[in-house]
Amino acid sequence: MKRFNFRAILTVFVLLIFSISTVVEASPAHKDFHIQGTKIYKDFDIQETNSKLIEAKNNIRNNDLNAAKEILEEIKIAYAIVNLNNEIFNNTYKNELSTLLNDYNKSDQTISEYLQNIGDTYKDNFDKREKKLKEINTKLSDSNVTKLINNSNLTKLKSDINSLMNLNQELKEEYNGIKSIKEESDAISPLLTSLINNEKFMNEKFMNDSNFNYSAINKISVNYKNTWDNYFKDYSIIIFSEGKENWVKNRYEFFKNFHNTLEDISNLEKDELSETKSKDDILSDLKTLSSEVNSLKLNYHQKLILENEINTQKTKVENIGDPWPVILLIIAIIIVILTILFVLYYIFFLSNNKGPRPIKDRTISRYLDGRTFLVFNSNKYGTLFHPKKLEFYANSDVGLKRELNEDSIGVTLNKDGSRVLFVLADGMGGHNAGEIASKIAIQTAIEGGKKELLNAQNLTGSDIKDILRDIVYSAHENILNMAKYNPEMSNMGTTLEIVFLNGNHLYYAHVGDSRVYMTYRDDNSEERIERVTKDHSELGMYMERYGVTEAEARTKVASNVITQAVGITSVPLNPDIGDFLIGINNWILICSDGLTDMVQDDSYIGKILIHEKLQVKEKVNELIRAAKEFGGKDNISIIIFKRR
Repeated sequence: MKRFNFRAILTVFVLLIFSISTVVEASPAHKDFHIQGTKIYKDFDIQETNSKLIEAKNNIRNNDLNAAKEILEEIKIAYAIVNLNNEIFNNTYKNELSTLLNDYNKSDQTISEYLQNIGDTYKDNFDKREKKLKEINTKLSDSNVTKLINNSNLTKLKSDINSLMNLNQELKEEYNGIKSIKEESDAISPLLTSLINNEKFMNEKFMNDSNFNYSAINKISVNYKNTWDNYFKDYSIIIFSEGKENWVKNRYEFFKNFHNTLEDISNLEKDELSETKSKDDILSDLKTLSSEVNSLKLNYHQKLILENEINTQKTKVENIGDPWPVILLIIAIIIVILTILFVLYYIFFLSNNKGPRPIKDRTISRYLDGRTFLVFNSNKYGTLFHPKKLEFYANSDVGLKRELNEDSIGVTLNKDGSRVLFVLADGMGGHNAGEIASKIAIQTAIEGGKKELLNAQNLTGSDIKDILRDIVYSAHENILNMAKYNPEMSNMGTTLEIVFLNGNHLYYAHVGDSRVYMTYRDDNSEERIERVTKDHSELGMYMERYGVTEAEARTKVASNVITQAVGITSVPLNPDIGDFLIGINNWILICSDGLTDMVQDDSYIGKILIHEKLQVKEKVNELIRAAKEFGGKDNISIIIFKRR
């Protein structure tokens, strides 16, 4: 029983001590509770939040709207924590004032009575409170008052009144700081929503490869004008200070002028143009529009579409009233008719009735400068083209299981075929994003190759390898930029094979699980096939780690899980770069995994490549046929070439 009483007393004692310490810690007299900077709201840092607001405005200035939206959401969460309320600040002041009055009630009744008239100042706003405290401080210097209070108490009283004034000022500054940030953020939020909606409308109705909607151009201009009038005018100095490029106003004026120019072109076609607007005036307007595209803060894809459309309109205007296009069309029709008549005459009268001879397929998918072609919608095209020093054929097939072909092929070469750039990409990602990723990679590689490789002089092997590496990283950045401004394309990527033939020297850059093969003669003069690249995939890693064959590895790991891709950031991009010499008898094969996942026997692929009776086009078609025969589960893209 005594032990129980002792434990009970000890427990009560501990609880009493804990309660007293808690009360002291929570008491308004606890000096650490005084406002100093931002101590009332420990989860809300005014300086940090103001910096975030500045960052959001910078993002709007740079047209990074999604980033600005995320920052404003963070600021709203901070407001929820702060729960901005004047009563909170009043209570802080009230508690300090109450402590002060209680102290003097106990120590000096004269001062206590004198201070009763400030007991309700906690109900006043910051400015009224400050005024009353200043009045009291002034009265404390009055000789009639100083006679009633001894000097030591008077000095302490003045100090305490000054502390209250300082506290009131700190509370006022913090309250106004938070309030100012909140008001500015709340004002910018609808502005940002309007800009995001404008961007969405522009992408849906105008910036679309398959649906360039002219009627939407005026609506785009109106949208940006409404945004400017309704929101931006009040914040133009904050967002776009003097010297800062105002892309919102630029877009409003640009699309208004573009719409007016299109109307002028339509009137010119109908021969209804006013005397004040000539053909040369319209061409000048289009030139001005072209020079203003960079001021609109468009992403890479939007800028490309808009520049192409302006050039299309320029060509249209140049041809209006020009008789040569019509004359050239008539001449072309006459040539075609004469050619058909000659062929028919030859077949029926000059060929000794041996029947028509097959016509070689010399189609090129899409000419750029006469020596470049791209295969994007590649299931529709096959390409056979033989320059002086090169024999090659490229084709792509959608396969048997896929509805969309996400592979792309590009080739560009000089006139005699001594310098050639071959590019193959196998895209991945939903909502057609794989097709877009592979297309961007091909375009970037072809443009970079034509500029840096085909026409350059005195390049060393090291120079060429550095250029190939830079091209890969440029394609990587272009794909990431496209995905950044089009969330539905996030996580899109592509494999990439870039092969540059420079005379008898071949250089390559490799990312992903597409492959490059080469045939060669061994020591016994027998032709063999060798895989040049190593797959960036779990399959390739397993083969290299355990030294097993591909067939053995396929029983252990999935074959379609790649570890590197252009446009994917989950793993740092590190392309394989290499080179080797080739002779005139070495066949080179570049292919997507749509071939190698189906036709897993490299020796069979080698037999097709070295088959003497098969022309290069037949080699490609035979490999596509074999891949389909074994399932055709993926798109199948193939480039085969050799030097002459």
